[in-house]
Amino acid sequence: MMSENYDKMLRLANQLGYPSFTDLQETAFRSEDVYDSGRDLFIIGETSSGKTLIPMLMYYAAYQEALEKQQRTPQMLFGVPYRALAAQKKLEIERLFQGEDLDIAQSTGEYRQNDDEIQRGEVDIAVIITEKVYRYASRDSAFLSRYDFLVIDEAGLLNDNSRGIRIDFILAWAHSRRLRSGKPRILMLGTPFYNWEAYISKYGFTEIKADGRPVELSKNTILYYKGWGIHGTEGADPCVTRCRLLSQTRYEKLLSDYEKPTIGCEFYPVENTLCDVIDLKQKNSGEVFCPYLSDTCRSPVVILPPNCKSISMYVLSEVCRYHLKENRQILIFWNNREEVRRLCRDLYLMLREELPCPADGETCRQRILDACDINEDDVYGVLEDSTLKEDERYIYYQALEAGIGFHSASVPNELRTYIERNLLEDTKLKIVCSTETLAFGVNSNVDVVIIADLTKQTGQEMRYLTQNEYQNYIGRAGRYSRSRQKSNSKGYVYTLVKKDQKTVWNELLRSADTPPRLYSLFFQAANTAGPMFILNLFTDESSKLSREEIQEMIQTLPRPDGYEEEGLTEIVRNALNFLVDKKLLQYSRQRLMGRSRKETEKRYCLTMYGSQMKGYILDSSDYDLIYRAIEEQTDKGIWQEIDILTLLYRLLSSRHATEYLGGMYTSARAEVDLQTTYENLKARYAKGDVPRWLENMNLKNEKQVKLLHILVGLMSWMDSDNPRMIFRNCKIHYSLLSKLAEQLAYLLEIGQLMLRHLLTEQWMERREQFRKFESFGIPVDELGLEEEICKKEAWLQKIHCSLYYGIHAGVWEKFLSFLEGSQDEGAAALADRLSPARINPETARSLRKAAVRYRFFERPSRAQDEDIEVRNNYRDQKRQYQKDVRNMGRYYDAFFAASFGENYTLEE
Repeated sequence: MMSENYDKMLRLANQLGYPSFTDLQETAFRSEDVYDSGRDLFIIGETSSGKTLIPMLMYYAAYQEALEKQQRTPQMLFGVPYRALAAQKKLEIERLFQGEDLDIAQSTGEYRQNDDEIQRGEVDIAVIITEKVYRYASRDSAFLSRYDFLVIDEAGLLNDNSRGIRIDFILAWAHSRRLRSGKPRILMLGTPFYNWEAYISKYGFTEIKADGRPVELSKNTILYYKGWGIHGTEGADPCVTRCRLLSQTRYEKLLSDYEKPTIGCEFYPVENTLCDVIDLKQKNSGEVFCPYLSDTCRSPVVILPPNCKSISMYVLSEVCRYHLKENRQILIFWNNREEVRRLCRDLYLMLREELPCPADGETCRQRILDACDINEDDVYGVLEDSTLKEDERYIYYQALEAGIGFHSASVPNELRTYIERNLLEDTKLKIVCSTETLAFGVNSNVDVVIIADLTKQTGQEMRYLTQNEYQNYIGRAGRYSRSRQKSNSKGYVYTLVKKDQKTVWNELLRSADTPPRLYSLFFQAANTAGPMFILNLFTDESSKLSREEIQEMIQTLPRPDGYEEEGLTEIVRNALNFLVDKKLLQYSRQRLMGRSRKETEKRYCLTMYGSQMKGYILDSSDYDLIYRAIEEQTDKGIWQEIDILTLLYRLLSSRHATEYLGGMYTSARAEVDLQTTYENLKARYAKGDVPRWLENMNLKNEKQVKLLHILVGLMSWMDSDNPRMIFRNCKIHYSLLSKLAEQLAYLLEIGQLMLRHLLTEQWMERREQFRKFESFGIPVDELGLEEEICKKEAWLQKIHCSLYYGIHAGVWEKFLSFLEGSQDEGAAALADRLSPARINPETARSLRKAAVRYRFFERPSRAQDEDIEVRNNYRDQKRQYQKDVRNMGRYYDAFFAASFGENYTLEE
């Protein structure tokens, strides 16, 4: 039977295009536990070992069996940590099961249109970010058991402060449902760079593990000293050798200063003696015979090329040059957004002779913009900006066309997608310089990985790479795929190590021998989100739990060795006090059966407000901060207008938001005067209404100036200003701004729930004050409270979407009103797709594009400006925007014509 099962799996793999199994897959499908539906699996393998195919084949086998027996289609919930990975995984699954009648849905913060079906278990395969798995499971205890398979990808993120505890509770809930109903079967995918014993024993997993990777990996280290050169190399394929590196300027100075230049050599037999025998210029070849060593010179001198600015750049260019000749793809990791952009430019200038010659700059520019369906404004500050010299205006476009690109969080999504496709699928790009966005965000497959720097910025601090991060980087090299024969695949890794990093590097290598033992981060002292996690243990408003029962539930999580029971008791007690104090929980006393009235225990249950807050996770201090911010917006009365600028200012102080503020700025200065920027922000208020925090802002304080620029950027983003204007005004890439806006939108979503609670409480407190109205025949309960709350909630919902997608709320509302008044089925369908409840990244992108153009036509015409350059630029922009709107479809065109008349319809 075992042999038959194995043969069946191999046959299915062949059908899907995989000719053979990797060692890990071989181990899995020769294990009887894989075919035992009662066993959960923890699949452990290095990056590129083929982990994902194992659950895919298990699902495919179950699907084929269901077809044969005419049974219902099995369902799978595939949890991933990142939205970019969700998009890639969905596409991968669709291609894998191409031709099969499967409903495959995606759910992330952006993609929400299938959320209801996913929650009800009405799709065959749901690819969903783990944050939403947690939210749905916390609100509906039956959610996970609606699926036959639960796959948790990137299990190593259990060790991530922002994601780990969510995965812990998903796992605990799934295990509990599994024991009761038999579903879902849990499949964890992890790497061997952590010790998983605590999780495997706690939940009774069968471990599926194989050592090694299917593709040979050549690891090379290059040790270099700033101001000296390449000090040494390790590995079989170093591409460079030990040498002293001198700039042309320094070399010429040596020649002019000394009759016979000399240089120190540690291989020289006599200590502290200069090498005065071999001329430096001759040593440049590195092939000169040294009479003192009776061998080839071991420390040759190399003169840096004229356009090479550093030793690390020389090393990178030489390694790339070697592998380009072998037609290999190269991925360079450097955790600095500005550095990867600069590196892309410098490598292109140094390697142009090794790359295809691109067309002229303007042609390259248009090709890239057309391929991404964007315009130059969308990539301002990324592919072009005012700091570039005239002869380098198109250099990033030409680099991309020649085969060199860069990838980071500051790159707009459309361009990122283009780079990923051309690197991973079409292989047009030969070199990509990237921050860790290509190490964790998506699965990448290249021949060569270069780690150009061992440091990483987290928030405001710099630290060295962890073992897991390092392994994730190098795992991108030589990744196994069905398109490559195993025997022909080989990966190459190069790590550049500075002199002062040698000790750290050696420690990093040694740490691979003793992977850290993982346990739930819920038990660490830094877990300040504990109260909100405990809130989510209450399944519904009827749940009544004691402190002891809550502790028992938490004890199902893997705990650190030697963890004291008293510590957990203290955590739970403090959390419950917090939740009761915030009116998220309330006491529910009940007598225990068979005991006296005195023998009662304190039990807790959800309040209606607490029930609404379930599923959200935030730091307890952030909870207080958001609550105070919403309270500030209502302290003058129920009918007080909400000040969105002040609200955003408060939310930016949260721990949740500050994690995203690091690295928001470029080194360049904004092109708008600081005082003007400040006055423009104040001008949003009527005279006398400027809030005190804004009035007192200190423009000499660097921190406050940065905050000012962020606020200006956020308001500009929500006003649908174009990316060029945003970058010029505050020097923040709009793609970074949009990511910060998403996090603030999450906090605003929580604030929206707090608003109803606060207004209702205010009403109850002041209700007696309004009793006098009853003498005039006006019932107290009909003074418009519910109407006002609904109005404010709707307004916050609109602001939430405006913040999340960068769409001007006023333009959005006008367009929806126009569509609804069109009495047309097509217009009604478009209005539905653009509604706050249905909008997704594609429709939002079209709407933002329209809003940017709407804002242009709203402004006074510059067609008759005295300055001929201003006049011509305006006319060119108008013609382009007219063309853009018409290409968006007849409803957008009709809306602009109705809004602006001849100013829009007449050609310049």
